[in-house]
Amino acid sequence: SSALAKQSPAPAMHESDPYFANAEDVLKSYALDYDATEHFTNDVIFNTALTNPCCLPCFLPNWYLCLKANLRDSIRAHHVAITRDGIKFVVDKHKTGCRLECQEKGKVSKTVPFDKITDCDVEEPAGASGPCCCLVPNVLSYVNVDTASSPPGGHELHMAGLKDPNQFKKDVWAMKRGEPVDGIDSSVMGAAPIEMKREAEGGGWGKGALFAGGGSGAGGGGGSSEKASLLRELREQSAFMRQHHNQQSGLLLDIAAAIREQTGVLKSRLNNYK
Repeated sequence: SSALAKQSPAPAMHESDPYFANAEDVLKSYALDYDATEHFTNDVIFNTALTNPCCLPCFLPNWYLCLKANLRDSIRAHHVAITRDGIKFVVDKHKTGCRLECQEKGKVSKTVPFDKITDCDVEEPAGASGPCCCLVPNVLSYVNVDTASSPPGGHELHMAGLKDPNQFKKDVWAMKRGEPVDGIDSSVMGAAPIEMKREAEGGGWGKGALFAGGGSGAGGGGGSSEKASLLRELREQSAFMRQHHNQQSGLLLDIAAAIREQTGVLKSRLNNYK
């Protein structure tokens, strides 16, 4: 057994992003492999430029003066974490253009709610990118997050270079279902979306919820009182509609009787004229 213990690898430690160290709303953050992303992107751009010799006199000075540093800052400005509400994706302030203060790009923060997520998948690296004469092996994994409002042919979020993309995917689906997540205190899981909690407790408003039998079972909880209240309101509305219908029917009968009476009067007058 001691030999097996020596051979078994130690579990990988989760690596957080220090950017969110003081963020109170963040439950768990995820480190991005900035070095791998930077090296891969640099190689693809530089190799592409080498295949266009006419552009090199303009490209090389810009590359070493501004473009390379801008690319580095842009890559390292990306951060991702999960909160009680959803996936938090941040692109921090960074320099662009000629790296002047007037050309800085401001911070952009976006949250994708868990209850709006329809898909979260991981693209493993394969193949190569760049010009065919000097290809660069693909080494980055991509995480795609989709919602019902994702742009056609695109994704709500497209993230490259996560160090542990599969753990991120696992955590996102766990948060969406209201299940425990590694590294997150279970006491905060009560802030999961209301719709998910109701479904898990058997008190949801989905298809067949009124007749799910959750009032007396283990999963009934507070859902039974809500269902009883809703059924009571439905009965009251039904009684009101029947009463209103009866009143309308009586009024129609009175109108019909008045019409018959006026018809009889008109007939008698016509007979007198004859």
